[in-house]
Amino acid sequence: LIDKTFNKYKSIWSILTKQFNCTIIQNNFEYIPFSSLGNLESTKAYGKINFLTKLNLKFFEQSEMMKNLIINDINLLSAKIGIDKWCNDSFYFNYKYTLSHEAIPILSHSILKIIISIIGKSKKCLVVDFDNTIWGGIVGEVGPNNIEIGNNSPVGEVFLRFQKYIHDLTLKGVILAGCTKNDYKNAISGLRNKSNFLKENDFSVIKANWKNKAENILSISKQLNIGLDSMVFVDDSNFERGLVRSQLPMVEVPNIGEEPEKYIFYIDRARYFENVNLSKEDFTRSSYYKTNAKRENEKVKFKNYNNYLNS
Repeated sequence: LIDKTFNKYKSIWSILTKQFNCTIIQNNFEYIPFSSLGNLESTKAYGKINFLTKLNLKFFEQSEMMKNLIINDINLLSAKIGIDKWCNDSFYFNYKYTLSHEAIPILSHSILKIIISIIGKSKKCLVVDFDNTIWGGIVGEVGPNNIEIGNNSPVGEVFLRFQKYIHDLTLKGVILAGCTKNDYKNAISGLRNKSNFLKENDFSVIKANWKNKAENILSISKQLNIGLDSMVFVDDSNFERGLVRSQLPMVEVPNIGEEPEKYIFYIDRARYFENVNLSKEDFTRSSYYKTNAKRENEKVKFKNYNNYLNS
C-alpha cells in the first residue's frame, strides 16, 4: 500500500515536471487524531501512523532526488499546534473540509514562506541586541562574569538555548550582526564570558556605541552590502523596536515580548530564514560576509586605494 500510494504521487510529480518544468510544493500527511490500536498504530507494520510515517519518509527521500520537489511538512505544523486543534470534524462532515480555523493561517503561512524562499526573498541577516537579549543583565552594570548565561541558573539556560538557536542559523548561512548601546569594550567583554555559546567571531559586524540603533543598522546594511529588507532586528526593548520600525520600515522587527524563554519562538515561527535547500555556498556565506566586512573596515584606514588593495 505504501508503494502504491507513493507511486501515484510520483507519477503526478513526473508529469508536472515534464509538462511545466516547474517547482512543486507537496504537502505530506499529518497523523490521525484517533487510534483504535493505541500505541500499536505507530509500532506495528499494519498501523495507520506507521504507514503515514513511512510514506512521509519516502516523500522526503524523493525530494532529495527531485530538486524541484519541495515538501511542505504539515506533519510538523500539526504537531506544533496539536493534532486535535489542527482538525475540525464538524467542518469535515458538513463541508468535506478538514482544517480548523486555527490551522488555516498556519498552513497558508508555511506555503507563503516556501514560495518566498524559492524566489530568493528570505531574510539574510539577523541583528541582535546584547543585554537582556542574548544574555541576562546589563554587562556595564554587573560585569562580564555576572551576566546570566549558561547552566548555572534557569534564566541563564534560557539565554543559552537562544544563543544555540542563533548559532544554528549562522551555520546555514544566516549573517549575524550585533547592535547594542554600550561601550565597545564592555560589549565585547560580555561576549567573552566563557559560558556564552556565541563568540565574537560568530558576528560579521558588531556596532557597540551610543548612537541611534536605526543609524547603526543602516551602517551594518551598508557595510555588509545587503538590503534593509533582508534584515531582522531582535531587541528586548520595546522602545528600540518601535524606533527601528518607524525609521527603517523595511527591516523586520518582531515583537518578542518580555519573556526570554519565548524569544526563540517569535523567530522560529515566523520562519524569516526559510530555506528550500542548502548548498555549499549557504554554509560558507556567513564566512564570506565576515571577511567582506573586515575588508570594508580596512579600507577606511587607507588614503590610497592601491595601498589598500596591496594590503
